[in-house]
Amino acid sequence: MISEYMYEDMIHPAVLNENAAGNLYELMVNEGKSYRFLASPRLFDSYEVHAESIQVCEAAGFTQAKDAIQFILDIQPLIGMTAETTGHLIKEFHHTLLADLQLLSKPEQDADDLVELDYALLEGEMSGHPWIAYNKGRIGFGYDDYLKFAPENQKEVQLSWIAVHKTRGEFNSVETLSYKQLMENELDGGTQKSFAKILTDKGMNAENYYYLPVHEWQWKNVIIQNFTDDLAKGLIVALGNGPDKYLPQQSIRTFVNVSKKDKHHVKLPMSILNTLVYRGLPAERTVIAPKITTYIKNIYENDSFLKEQCKVVLPGEVASLNVDHPYYSKLENVPYQYLEMLGGFGEKAFTVIWKKARSPLRLRPFYMWTAKVNHMWKAL
Repeated sequence: MISEYMYEDMIHPAVLNENAAGNLYELMVNEGKSYRFLASPRLFDSYEVHAESIQVCEAAGFTQAKDAIQFILDIQPLIGMTAETTGHLIKEFHHTLLADLQLLSKPEQDADDLVELDYALLEGEMSGHPWIAYNKGRIGFGYDDYLKFAPENQKEVQLSWIAVHKTRGEFNSVETLSYKQLMENELDGGTQKSFAKILTDKGMNAENYYYLPVHEWQWKNVIIQNFTDDLAKGLIVALGNGPDKYLPQQSIRTFVNVSKKDKHHVKLPMSILNTLVYRGLPAERTVIAPKITTYIKNIYENDSFLKEQCKVVLPGEVASLNVDHPYYSKLENVPYQYLEMLGGFGEKAFTVIWKKARSPLRLRPFYMWTAKVNHMWKAL
C-alpha cells in the first residue's frame, strides 16, 4: 500500500537517508505517530518498499509495523479519503487477506514446474494483481462462492446457457466468423437440439434467439432479479448447463475451456467488485470489440517487423453478444455497473500458441495484463 500511494502521489514521505540498499523514508501521519521504511526508487516513478523494514513510531518508540488496516486508518486524513471509501477499502482488504490465508495452505510449485504448466492452470498459481494491494476483494462473493469460483482454487465449472431474443441482443463478430459457425464450434449438435426443444416446447421459434452462456453466480444473483420483465415475457429463457468444463482466470470473468482446448475462451460479466472495479462487460465495448480486434490485426498483418521479426501473438475478441437492460440503459447518469450485467465475448483461444511461444523474448498477447507477464517472466 505504501508503494502504491507513493506512486499515485497521494502520500509524500520525507527522505531521511539515501543508500544503495534503499532510501530511508519517514511518513508523518500525525504529531504523535510516523512510519519509517526503506524503499528503492524504480522506473516510472514507482517504488519497491522493503516490507520487513516498515516500522511505526509512537510514544513507546519504533516497532515493526504489522497492521495494514491500521495504516489505512492512519493515512485517511492525509489523503482526504471519505469514511465511506475507507470503510469499503477495509472490507476489500479483509476479503483479500482471507484469500491470502487460503493461499498459504496451497503447496507452491517451483519455477521449473510453472514453465511446463498448462496456461489455464498457470493463472491459478498467481496470487493476484501485483500492483494493487486490494487484489482479491471480490465483493459480492460469499465464502462458499470464493471456494467455488476463485481462480486460485482451480475448481472447474460448467457454464449455464440462456436464449436471448434477437430483439434484445446484439451480436457482432469478425468478418470470418458467423453466429452459426460460432455455435457449431461451441455447442455440439445434441446440445443445440436440446436447447431448441426447450424453446419449441414453450411455443417459441429457436431461429429467433441467440444462445448465450452465463455464469452461475451472475444468473442467481443478478440476472434473475434484474431481468424479470424479459424472463416473464420469454425474451430470455433458461436452457440449463452446457456440457463443457471451464477454469476461471485471474480476471474472474474469463474462462478457459478445459474439456476441448480448441474452443474459444469465454468472457462473461460478473457483477462483483474486484481490483476496485465491477467486473462487468461495458455495453459499448462489448459491441465494438470484434471491430477493434480486426483493426489491430490489420496493423499486424501489414507490419513486417511485428509479424516476421517479433512474431507477436495476437489473439483477440472475435465475437460478442450484448444485452442492454430495458430500463437502466435509458437512465441518464446511471452507475456503470447497471449497464454491464449481461453479454459475452468469445476470445480466440491461445493455449496451443502459448506452448509454441516459450521464449521470453517473444512478445505475449496484446491484452495480457502485467500480472501474467510478471509471473511468467520470473518463472522463466
